[in-house]
Amino acid sequence: MLAVQCVAVIIVYFVLFFMFGIWALRIAGGKSRSLGYTIIIGFFAYYAVFQIFAIPMMFSLMPLSMLTKTWSIVALIVVVSCILSNKEYIETVIKGAKESCRKNKGAVFLIVSVTLCNLLIAGFIYASYYDATFYVGTVSYSVYYDTINTIDPLFGETLDMFDIKHCLATYHMNDAVFCQLFGIHPLVETKTIMVSVITVIGNIVYFQTAKRMLGGDCRKAAVMLFFILLINLCTYSSFTASSFFIFRTYEGKAVTGTITMSALLMVFLDLNQNDREFRNWFVMFMIAWGGIAVSSSAMFLIPVAIVGYGTGLGLVKKNWRCVIHAGICTLPAVIALGCYFLSRLGIFYVYAHPVG
Repeated sequence: MLAVQCVAVIIVYFVLFFMFGIWALRIAGGKSRSLGYTIIIGFFAYYAVFQIFAIPMMFSLMPLSMLTKTWSIVALIVVVSCILSNKEYIETVIKGAKESCRKNKGAVFLIVSVTLCNLLIAGFIYASYYDATFYVGTVSYSVYYDTINTIDPLFGETLDMFDIKHCLATYHMNDAVFCQLFGIHPLVETKTIMVSVITVIGNIVYFQTAKRMLGGDCRKAAVMLFFILLINLCTYSSFTASSFFIFRTYEGKAVTGTITMSALLMVFLDLNQNDREFRNWFVMFMIAWGGIAVSSSAMFLIPVAIVGYGTGLGLVKKNWRCVIHAGICTLPAVIALGCYFLSRLGIFYVYAHPVG
């Protein structure tokens, strides 16, 4: 029964990512793209929009149950409105996915095999890291005390003030929302469901990036996906993205080091083909925003990566507007970074309990 529930929740996640991706791409004014590309953009759009609702409710000291109800309504509105307003767009994307699978059966088989192998490795090889106490504990205390990030997961005491660095990344509060909504234990949500979701998303990003690097050849991209798995298995250490992706998949850093960084490269490869297209810059902005909504570490890495890619693109294209556009895309991370530094200086702080 638990296995069926886990599979059902995983499906819910991907349906939500797909629907949010459809809306994000329609807002950007882009044409229909692949199913995988839509899911990737939807992943970042989902967490960016969730952050909009989670942070005000958290700082207002509202209970988690209120956030769960609010987000359930918002997500339902997004899904229903997407189905009603974008039916033709959805059908085009799904039809394209079916046609691509029919033409590239061998590549699809290899992609599915590599992804399943990655899932088995991430799901059955257990590694204990002390960080789990913090991240899983944050979800657990939020669920069982019906609060939003107000309990110190290491000591079980109510915080005096919010930990700005970590609380701005609302990724784990979404885990808490799903635990309440579906009656899932926090350990199952974080270390089974989300490990599976992130592993699949990671492989989708790897494939999409590889396909762009290899001239759109799905077979070559599928083979590259296999070698990426080998690289992750053979080069990991306590400080590499490979380690986080395989052994610490439940942490936001795993998303930053693999999905976010690879997604940025994917979009810059698109920009290299057409740097004037608004859709690509909008997608870049959405990835930067969704990235910092997932992990606090992203606020440091995203500006460096985007400015670095943007400068390189400007040099190749001999168009320095690329650097300006890239700078604009870093704004979500820069704002989060500014809030963090102000909190360290004691200028910006929010009490985690009623005052007076």
